[in-house]
Amino acid sequence: MIVNEVRESLKRKKGFTFSIIFVVLVFALMASTLFITYVYMQERHASVQTYGDKNVYTLMDTLTGKEERQFFKDPESVSKLQHMYTYLNKQINETFISATDHPISIEFGDISDTDIFLQGYESGRPSEPVEKNGTKYNSVKAVKVNQQALETFPINNLTDGRLFDKADYENLDFGSIPVLLGAEYEDIFDIGDRIESTYLFYPFTLEVIGFIESNSFLSTRIEPETYVDRYIVLPAQKFGEPANEEQFNFLRRYYLHSINGAIYSSEDLAYIDGLIKQANDVTGFNNLMILGGMDSQLGAILETMGEQISALLFLTVTLFIICILMLVVLIWKKVQDNYKNIAIHLISGGTMNQIFSYIAGEILFIVSVPMIIVLFTVTLFVIGMQPIAILYGALITIIALFLMLLSLFIIYIKGKRLSISTILKRGD
Repeated sequence: MIVNEVRESLKRKKGFTFSIIFVVLVFALMASTLFITYVYMQERHASVQTYGDKNVYTLMDTLTGKEERQFFKDPESVSKLQHMYTYLNKQINETFISATDHPISIEFGDISDTDIFLQGYESGRPSEPVEKNGTKYNSVKAVKVNQQALETFPINNLTDGRLFDKADYENLDFGSIPVLLGAEYEDIFDIGDRIESTYLFYPFTLEVIGFIESNSFLSTRIEPETYVDRYIVLPAQKFGEPANEEQFNFLRRYYLHSINGAIYSSEDLAYIDGLIKQANDVTGFNNLMILGGMDSQLGAILETMGEQISALLFLTVTLFIICILMLVVLIWKKVQDNYKNIAIHLISGGTMNQIFSYIAGEILFIVSVPMIIVLFTVTLFVIGMQPIAILYGALITIIALFLMLLSLFIIYIKGKRLSISTILKRGD
């Protein structure tokens, strides 16, 4: 009987009913957005706690065109670059990050199922394979990191295998290179697999030693968040002396990329500038400059998001109040418009408790339908079946119950002031 009464009541003033369902739907979406954004920020704050509040001083070499060609005519040029990289990496007593995003060419079988790994895939322009000595090589996304980058950024959680150890950062004989693969490579390769590759035009064999947890990221010179799910991660290695021109050409590119990193520090620009000038003097390489200091890009993004969350929280609370007011106004207006029906119900032996149960059923429908729609949509298509989905489901349930109970409480208080004789009189 309650179901029939609720159904009949909902048919009356359909426009008003659907309007409040829409408002509750928007409120649920905003509450969900607030929750997801907050969780995202907490995860990112935990991830960047080692560097989020530091200044980032980007380093760049000043070698261009003729000056670069002239520099590499010096037989000591590679030695100077190597010395500079080693000095930055181990001598300056600040966090020097070398995280260079540079593609690497590897042998792939059927590329049709693995094109997501190709350089340029995300921009809609995947690289074409290149044939060398009868073998096709495909250019895939890769990033080279030094040990400080591995320790600073949240890319050191593995699903299988091991991280780079101290020995992995040295390759004096130009041998195989141990690599970590992004999560999406797990269906393609296994631990211990060896992959033939060409890195900066020099042939190397890559050895898979581990797989990085999904959604891991690091900051590069270009992007504050580079997710490595589809990347090959190489250690920034120290190589031995070049034995031929091919190795010399490889090393000059390699170390030139490596010194173009960044220093993460709480110190001011003048202090860091002094460190770089000292590095120039010690290494004999005088072509390195600081582009300038700024907050870490991700730290700045999180700060902006914090301000947006405050605005979103204000709007969500405002909409919550509007939802309650609209529910109360809608139900109370229906009560006033239906005094005659309520009077007939009471004369026929009905009670005020039964009438209140009809009102509760209507509020339950108006609130629960949009809440359930948003709950399932966000869980299935945004959050996924993660542990956080349980917390999200509990949050939406609590909000829905609070919205319903508060509305019912207000209506109950208003209803208590209304006597049965008054209803019967107004129903005549």
